[in-house]
This record gives sequence, structure tokens and C-alpha cells, in this order.
Amino acid sequence: MRTILAFAAAVSLIAGVPATFAPAAAQSMQDQFEVGFQQREAQRRATIAGAMRFTDEEAAKYWPIYDQYRLSTKALQLRRLGLLQTLSQNTVGMDNETASALIKSSLAIEADSTKLKEAYFKQVGSVVSGARYVRLFQIEMKLEAMLMYGVTQQIPMAVTEEERKILEDQAAAKAKAERQNASAGQPAT
Repeated sequence: MRTILAFAAAVSLIAGVPATFAPAAAQSMQDQFEVGFQQREAQRRATIAGAMRFTDEEAAKYWPIYDQYRLSTKALQLRRLGLLQTLSQNTVGMDNETASALIKSSLAIEADSTKLKEAYFKQVGSVVSGARYVRLFQIEMKLEAMLMYGVTQQIPMAVTEEERKILEDQAAAKAKAERQNASAGQPAT
């Protein structure tokens, strides 16, 4: 149950939807992602516009490049969601094949993301230059880092079989102590 909630929270962060909205039964994960993506994109656009203060000419050249970049980014985020779903279903006792596949897929997404950023910034270099070009790069990287930080905070760490056994033993010992305290009329600790 904890992994399902963590996955829902991670989806909400990637999608930009408040975590309390993530488990809503009325919408599919895809619908939640779409709504959140649109909300987050509006926020991103406002952040970039405010920090860059484009001239009308720059804006006319920049925003179409940005829109194409973010559309491609959306596809990468959907791939990340698939990985998160696989991870959330396999946090305990993951086999080597699944672990290797997750890592390989994650690295492939990161490589594709780097290629996408390189192409985007190459195009943007024809619109803005110098310190403003670097500022745009910094803004994009900070926005990406904040998103990824939020997502990674929600992803449960993989648990080995040995750790699972220890956790189960600890939970059983605590439950036994609580039962003993309850039968002796003492409050549980």
C-alpha cells in the first residue's frame, strides 16, 4: 500500500498535480498526468517569461521552439512514469533481470533527455545570446532539478529480501509487545 501511495505521489509530482489529487479514482493516471502537465507547463512558461523578459521579436522566435521541446519532454516524462510504475511494483525482492532493465531504461531516458536539451539549446542560441542564453539554461536546469528532486523524494528505495525479513521481524516483535502490554493492562509504547 505504501508503494502505491508513493507511486501516486510521484505521478502527481511529475504531472504537477497536488499529491492529494493523485489518488482520485475518477481519473486515470494518464488523465492526471495530462492535467498536471498542462498546469506545470503554464507555470514553467510564466517562470521563463518573467525571468527572460523576451522582446516581441525574441518571443515570436522562442516560444515555438520551446513548445516543440516541451512536447518532446512530455514523451520522456511518460517513459519515466512507466519506470516508476515498474519500480513501485517491484520494490521488494527485485530480480536481477528487472533491476538491470530498470537501470538500462533509466539511463536511456537520461541519454535521450540530454540529446533533446542539446538540440533545444542549439536552436535557442539563435534567439538569445550571451548572459541571457546562460540564464535560460540555468532556469531550465533549475526547473528540471526541482521536479526530479520532488519525484525522487517520493520513490521508495528498493528493499532486499534480507531487509524485508528484518522489517517483518521488527513489526512482529512490536505487535507481540503491544498484545502483551494490552493483556497486562499497560499502554503500548
